[in-house]
Amino acid sequence: MFGYITPDKPYLYIKDYMLYKSVYCGLCKSIKDNYGHLPRFSANYDSVFLSILLHNYLNKDYTIERQNCILHPIKKRSVAVGELSKKVVSLNIMLAYHKFTDDIIDGEGAFKRLLRFLILRRAYRRAKSYMPRADEIISREYERLRSLERQYERSIDRAADPFASMMEQLCRELLGERSCEDMERLFYNLGKWIYLIDALDDLDKDKKAKRYNPFIAAYGMEGDAESFKSERRDELTFTFNCIYDAIERSFYNLKFNFNTDILSNILLHGIRSRTNLIMENCKCTRIRI
Repeated sequence: MFGYITPDKPYLYIKDYMLYKSVYCGLCKSIKDNYGHLPRFSANYDSVFLSILLHNYLNKDYTIERQNCILHPIKKRSVAVGELSKKVVSLNIMLAYHKFTDDIIDGEGAFKRLLRFLILRRAYRRAKSYMPRADEIISREYERLRSLERQYERSIDRAADPFASMMEQLCRELLGERSCEDMERLFYNLGKWIYLIDALDDLDKDKKAKRYNPFIAAYGMEGDAESFKSERRDELTFTFNCIYDAIERSFYNLKFNFNTDILSNILLHGIRSRTNLIMENCKCTRIRI
């Protein structure tokens, strides 16, 4: 995915901070065990959130083990081992592969093509064979997204719908009979937020490269990203507030099985904090947990 879904770190309890790091390590280990070393570079914060959400909702607790790490070979680290990890990392690899493909189609060229070939090609084939239905969903919705971009879609909601709908369908694929309307709505609006926050983050880059951006298509953009965000602050705030409200309603309607502090931190505070950083053109948007 994109790596935007992160906790609001200053308000994260120590216990949840330790769990978050151990889940990240567990997913990195799961990628290595199932797909090899190089695809571990695709691990990101979105997949950590997804793992925590799914394990909690499905009442599948983690086992915490002390293991060595390739980056820290001397001192063992806490690693969260979960039975849903293979599904999460497989989905992460497929999403990363299709994101690389989308960037290549958008003209980002030889470097992205080389990275996709070296890091993800073999892993993607194996992930696709493990979760073929998920890959069909991702491929279909990315094609629908590219079609809207070619038409220069001026509606922000319609432009964001393919990625949001993709996440909603993946929710059904991951949860099966345990899927419900509130969880699907949560996935839908998270997908919408990911697509739009990425577009907001890429305003200057997209304008320079003359690539489609839903905000530029909707409002036009004469100056740089900073002036655009200042001029369109009311419209942008309204758009993102609608997404926050929908996410919060879904979250409060869902029943979780463990301590929900870490989920509420991410969904009620983390995405708002990340949006504010990008709205304010903060140079520290590359968050490390």
